[in-house]
Amino acid sequence: MEYKKRILFCRLRGNLNNNTSKKLLEYLKPIIINNRIKYMVLNIKDLIAIDEEGRKSLLCVKEYLSLNRGKLLVLNNDNSDINTKLVAIDLLCVNE
Repeated sequence: MEYKKRILFCRLRGNLNNNTSKKLLEYLKPIIINNRIKYMVLNIKDLIAIDEEGRKSLLCVKEYLSLNRGKLLVLNNDNSDINTKLVAIDLLCVNE
C-alpha cells in the first residue's frame, strides 16, 4: 500500500470476510482521514472471495473517501463471482 498526492493505491489478496474486513477498516480509516485521501485505487486481482462483511467494508471505504469528495476505483479481477457481488452494490462497472 502506498499513497501519492492524495491517491491511495491498495492491493487485496486472499479473502475479504468478517475477520479480515474489520482489520482492513481499522487500517484504512485513519490513513484516509488523516492524509485526506481523495482517491483510492483498489486492485482486487488476487482477491479469492468476498462475503457480506467484505462488501460492507468496501462501502465504508467509499464513504470515507466521499468525505473528501473522492472516489473508489476497483480494478483487475477475473473472478466472476466477486465481480457480480461488487456490481450488485455499485462498486464495479462492467463494460461489455
